[in-house]
Amino acid sequence: MQRTAFAAGDIGDTLLIDVRRRVVLNTFPRARIETWMPNGNRILVSKIDADTGCRLLYIGSEDEERWKLLTPDKVSDGEPSFSPDGRKIATNSKAEKI
Repeated sequence: MQRTAFAAGDIGDTLLIDVRRRVVLNTFPRARIETWMPNGNRILVSKIDADTGCRLLYIGSEDEERWKLLTPDKVSDGEPSFSPDGRKIATNSKAEKI
């Protein structure tokens, strides 16, 4: 479940919910789960960098402390999608002016 952003630079919050048990498993503040890897064991997440306003992509698990940044410096990524085999990610990126 995704909370709608309320202001510029706010991407919202994401709740990971077990729908069978109706229990919130995890909350990711100011992050959006963009998509799950095809095998379902990792997620692609975006966050807005507070300093630059760039949308950054991370890959990881339900443990936010272990997320790995994927976005290169001075780039803002959007609309990501995994390749069918889960080995590549395509994005709509734009370079940010310094």
